[in-house]
Amino acid sequence: MISIEVRNQDVARLEKTLARFSGDKIAACINRATYRGALHARKVAIKQIRSIYTINIKSRELRNAAPIKRSGLVSTIDIKGPFLPVEHYQAARRAKGIFVTIKEGSGALVPMSFAKGGKGGVFRKRIGPKRYPIEGLYGPAIPQLYGNKAVVELMEQDGMNVYAERLMHELERLVGDA
Repeated sequence: MISIEVRNQDVARLEKTLARFSGDKIAACINRATYRGALHARKVAIKQIRSIYTINIKSRELRNAAPIKRSGLVSTIDIKGPFLPVEHYQAARRAKGIFVTIKEGSGALVPMSFAKGGKGGVFRKRIGPKRYPIEGLYGPAIPQLYGNKAVVELMEQDGMNVYAERLMHELERLVGDA
């Protein structure tokens, strides 16, 4: 026969520890964990984008285009940005136009395209019969880069893993303070 004795002082200490788990402290733990999960998801997404696409912009610009908004218990990655000119991707002059590579291992010739001298830009065609106006050549926007299926899956998977780890860490820290 096994007998378990519960002392009044143990019950009082347990009640005191559980009282520390008020709604505000648990909400703060969840808030910190969701933010860390979102930070990690954005970091993983930037690495994945740079491995899939031939983009020639700094990681800082990709990070700045995806600020993390905190609202209550939710952390949201708010991705914004314009279409990127082809100069931000891999582009090379050819005799019949500009050869553009957006994704690693693929590319295509854009017929009737041309580049102005120096850093003037890459253009698709002239709109009118005269020299100007001309139409610019653009690649995918930054939100489209983040929206790639492989990027989204990796963001969700790694972000949720870090969220779960951080939530346990935050709760253990809260219990340890008791």
